[in-house]
Amino acid sequence: MARNFYANSHPAAKREVAKLLGGVNEGDRIAAVMLTERLGTTDGMFAFADLTNAQFQKEYAEAPTIWQEFATRQVVNDFRTVNWISFGEDLSNFKKADKGTERYPGTLPKVAEGETYQAFNLTVEKSLGFKPEKHGAQLGLTWEAFVNDPYNTVQRLPKVLQGIASKTVDAKATGALFKAADTQPHLAAAPASALLGNAVNADAALSYDSLIAAVSQLRNKKDANGNAVTAEGNLVLTVSPALKPIADAILAQQFIVRRTGTATNFTETTAAPTLGNIKVIENPYLSFFSGNLTTWILSPAGGGTALGDPAVVAVFLAGEETPEIRVSGLAGYSLNGSALPFTSGSFDTDTFDIRVRHVTGAGSVNPLPIILSDGTA
Repeated sequence: MARNFYANSHPAAKREVAKLLGGVNEGDRIAAVMLTERLGTTDGMFAFADLTNAQFQKEYAEAPTIWQEFATRQVVNDFRTVNWISFGEDLSNFKKADKGTERYPGTLPKVAEGETYQAFNLTVEKSLGFKPEKHGAQLGLTWEAFVNDPYNTVQRLPKVLQGIASKTVDAKATGALFKAADTQPHLAAAPASALLGNAVNADAALSYDSLIAAVSQLRNKKDANGNAVTAEGNLVLTVSPALKPIADAILAQQFIVRRTGTATNFTETTAAPTLGNIKVIENPYLSFFSGNLTTWILSPAGGGTALGDPAVVAVFLAGEETPEIRVSGLAGYSLNGSALPFTSGSFDTDTFDIRVRHVTGAGSVNPLPIILSDGTA
């Protein structure tokens, strides 16, 4: 959660302003007049800001987003480039056989009586080349605009800013997913598709066969140390909105019908192997980064991998994990010395500003468990 600078507003003032806001929301004109007057007091202004900020944080937390589907959340303490401690074990110095019996790679060797245990490397620190960055925008309003619509204008603005902030994280994470996927070999002809009677070419269009081949390629990938690159649990298939109906149809497929002869036009029907562990993610940002509507990406759900190094990470600054909204009016003081609310407009121009700030970034720790095809073949 972002810091709330108004969280210490007076409880009684907060209850009173909340009641007035409820009345305004129900169309009570008297409540609207009373709210305007209440905002002319210091405790009323802070109570209103506290309630607005709390509602903003709630709406942001409940906003529909997609980045969690393919990325892992990580909180960092500053703006420096993110460093990652990798726990991918390197067992390459282990002996390959125990007394002449070959041992499966990646398993522990036997230790004979009096024999020294074999050592292996575990912790590797690496710089990932990405960091959290500050994003934000502001919107200026006039006192006349507030008078003409004393509640709804300000009420709608936090929701608009919340939506933009949510989209920012989604877009940053999608860019990181595409960049990481593009560094890996694209979908290549896979032997697994021979089970279905045909091969899958590189950059294949999304189909049942190409998806089977992509899963096979992903399951058979290994890192530099020979460890299997396996996703934790389910996979996600990220597609543009144009490909969503095709992806849904492929995953709903129960039977495969193939022509096995040209002269007799004979067909063969077989049960389709299940692909139930794949979830389709409709990503409106993907085409921006890929440059087309046909690219599709297969990756671990939530960005997790069996090796512990996430495929994609969305990073947030500690204490600023959610957007922060501020207002500025420099309204001055009334003749009795009370501070005027920001909605009164600035002293010079009768204007006030609403600003949002969000600190976020995204990148990849381990891009190996990602398969991409631009779908143009």
